[in-house]
Amino acid sequence: DKTHLPALFHNLASLRAQCGELPEAEALEQKAISAWTTQFGDKNEYLRRAWISLSSIQARRKHWAQAHESLLKSLAIAESADALANDAIVLDKLRRGKEASALRARVPVTPTRDTSIDLKSLLAGQQSKSLIVR
Repeated sequence: DKTHLPALFHNLASLRAQCGELPEAEALEQKAISAWTTQFGDKNEYLRRAWISLSSIQARRKHWAQAHESLLKSLAIAESADALANDAIVLDKLRRGKEASALRARVPVTPTRDTSIDLKSLLAGQQSKSLIVR
């Protein structure tokens, strides 16, 4: 079924990137982007995330200008905290600190909660059988 090919390319790209095979990962992510664009047009959530994934691969290859362009394409679909934060890092690498600072100011601050588990106590049997997440 050809409708699943873009997801397959995207997942394979992730796997190849994790194995350090960055040129292959980049080519696969570009195939995913092309297929999703053909399937859904140029403004959808799959593409937004794929552009971020592609930018991560490009950044790992130190292709900063390409990573910035990919993030701009993601941001053109929808603004997201991950794309903004990643682009700020890329802009720093491109020595565009003022633009990076401006992007960081746009990143929404979300409160975090401690999701740690006291494994030492758990293993010692001091917590109930269900995991207690703080």
